[in-house]
Amino acid sequence: MKNVKNVSILVSIISLFAMMIPARAYAEPDPESSGIEKAAQLYSQQKFEEAVSVYESVMSADGTTPELLYNLGNACYKAEKPAQAVLAYERALKLDPGNKQIINNLTYVRNRIDDRNKAELRGKNINVTLDDETFFGSMYALIAKETSSNYWATFAALSFVLTVIFVALYIFVRNVNARKVGFFGSLFFVSFAVIFLIFSFMAAKEFDSREEAVVTAYKIELLTEPKDGAKVSTTPLNAGTKLTVLETETNAKGIPTWYKVRLNSEFSGWIKCNDIELI
Repeated sequence: MKNVKNVSILVSIISLFAMMIPARAYAEPDPESSGIEKAAQLYSQQKFEEAVSVYESVMSADGTTPELLYNLGNACYKAEKPAQAVLAYERALKLDPGNKQIINNLTYVRNRIDDRNKAELRGKNINVTLDDETFFGSMYALIAKETSSNYWATFAALSFVLTVIFVALYIFVRNVNARKVGFFGSLFFVSFAVIFLIFSFMAAKEFDSREEAVVTAYKIELLTEPKDGAKVSTTPLNAGTKLTVLETETNAKGIPTWYKVRLNSEFSGWIKCNDIELI
């Protein structure tokens, strides 16, 4: 009876931990009923504007998936809507971190936009590309941006289960060597469970973050102050340029009107909210 009671306690602990794990599920819409097949046909017929409209209608009705956003990004780029293409790829990458197809297409479009921004310099010595990542920045990106929270949560759960097994070994086995293995094994795996759980919450926080945005206006110039008529602080930026939001200026009703944004360490300023869209 005592053993049964102990096992019951262990099962309860596992169930409690499972409820703590962040999880997201994305329903796959039915291609026949949602219009995905129609959008694909329009795309193959090079009717890109119409394909964009159908993909947007499908997502409004059935919700978004990485595949839908990826296809929307392709259609937007072909329809010469670089800002919408970047937004779609960036949002797809949030849902499916590390997807090589999405990364490759996004990198290609970004390079084209960087070339347009460089063409606006007209001899000025200004960096109009994103800063190179530091070692710690790369590590953070690998943990929080390029890997999903569910991935880390799975490893956290597995480590916790192994912890429980080694704790059980320590409690129920009388052999001294086996108890030592159980004790140190449980310490080892509980440490990894905590680490993976922290990584999972970091990735979930990054997923929910609204600190990055894309220029949606055809061409903009950042200002030194959040007001019309302020001095221009930088060279023009083209649609599709990705920026980091640093501050938000709101009106009397609490509605955002201006964002202070940053492209890199030497390129920042204010932009109207209507000229930018959060990822």
